[in-house]
Order: sequence, then structure tokens, then C-alpha cells
Amino acid sequence: MKWLNLFKLKKITTPLQKFSKQVKKCGRQVMQLLKYLLCLVFLAQPAFSDAEEEQGDDTTKVHAEVISLLNAEISQKVNVNDFIIKLDNWTPSWEGDKVQSLTLKELKVTHNQTRFTAQIDGFKSTKKLFGKVEWYIEVPVLNRMLRPGEEIQADDISLQKIESHKINAFHLINTEQIIGMIARHSVLKPGMLLTKSDIQAPVVVKRGSVMRVTLKKGSLIVSNKGIALRDAARDATIPIEIIQNNNKKDKKTVYAVVLSSENAEIRL
Repeated sequence: MKWLNLFKLKKITTPLQKFSKQVKKCGRQVMQLLKYLLCLVFLAQPAFSDAEEEQGDDTTKVHAEVISLLNAEISQKVNVNDFIIKLDNWTPSWEGDKVQSLTLKELKVTHNQTRFTAQIDGFKSTKKLFGKVEWYIEVPVLNRMLRPGEEIQADDISLQKIESHKINAFHLINTEQIIGMIARHSVLKPGMLLTKSDIQAPVVVKRGSVMRVTLKKGSLIVSNKGIALRDAARDATIPIEIIQNNNKKDKKTVYAVVLSSENAEIRL
């Protein structure tokens, strides 16, 4: 019985071995075919890359020509050169639509000179473009860190171009507004666009200081000594207690504008 079982097992395994050999042979053929296909793809890749690069260059040229036309016309309309424009509706399908030299048919600048619409000829059909204008303003910023109470010198300021939409009514955009001021409460960082709340005028008059107070009216000039009732910066209006006839008991309070650490003026 044992030899009969072995015979049956041999009859079964022989076809399996043949089938396995055929599978391996087919596998090798498939691998060779894949290698051949990969070689073809690798050889064709440079041609595709060159074609894509050439198409990209053409697209860049058309887009650049449109931007150049718009830049030239917008700068003439608003008499400003420091700006960039961004197209909102540039469509890739227009890349191959150019048939002749581009010309600007119409341009309108709106919304406080921040938006535009334009019509450009030279494509298969007239293209209507719209987008935004980003203006740049040169403003003073700090070039070093300042601690509270430090005075801002001219050397502490550099000019930097900033997009106009980032500037509001609270920002200081003139150097004259900053030089001579001091940092108010917090540390001021380099590159920081300053606001009115970041700085203050330095105190030149201390409370209790004796000052010369002057009143001018036509050719009449009257002056007297007084005592400052609070700390003040230059050009600030403060209460001053006037000492009349050198009698400290005979006092009168007036409001005067600080001219310096020792002088103030009553302005009617």
C-alpha cells in the first residue's frame, strides 16, 4: 500500500512542478517587458521636458507683456511708479490665444486707485482683465531695539517700503514725527512700523519746576515766574501756578504751552 501511495503522490507533484516552471518562465518574460517599457519612458522624458519648458516660456512671455502694458498705463494715470499689479482672472486657456502684438484698448482704475479693469486686443478675441494694484509707501522704521524711555535718534531710523493697505491712520509715516521721541511703555523692535501709542515726547519740565511764563499781545509783553503743576513735554499745555509780587501766598493758575525746560507761553 505504501508504494501505491507514493506512486499517486508522484503523479500529482509532477504536473505541479511543470506548472511552477511555466509560471517562473512567464514571470521572467514579464520582467523583461517591464524593463523595456521603462527604458522607452526614460528615453522619451527629455523630449517631454523640453516641450513643457518651451510652452512655459511662451506663457511667461505673454503674461509679462500684459503686465508691462498695464504697468505703463497705470503709472501714467496716477503718476506713481512704485506699485505692483496682480491679475485676478488670468486664464491658462489664453496662453495660446495670442495672434498679434498686444495693445491696451481700455483701462479704468477704481476703488481709490486699488482696483482696475482693462481690455486688451491681440488675442483671438478681446480679453477683459481685472485685478488689484498694490501701492508701496516708503515709511520710517526702527533699525535697532529701543527700551522704554530711550530717545529715538536719526541714526535709529531706516526707510522701508511697505504695502499701502498695511498702513492706517495711527501709523507714523514721517521721520519728523519720530525723531526726538522716546519709547513709551514697551520694547520697540527693529523693523517695527510705529504708531502714535508706541512713542511719546520726552519730559522737559518736571512738576514743581520754576518757569518763566510770558504773555504776548501785539506789542505788549508780560512775563512772570510760575511753578509747573505737572510733568510735561515740549509743546504740551500745562497748568502753571503764577507767583505774583514774589508772594507765594498770592497765587493764580494759568495754562501755558511749554517752550523749553524753563519757558512757557500763554496763548490766547
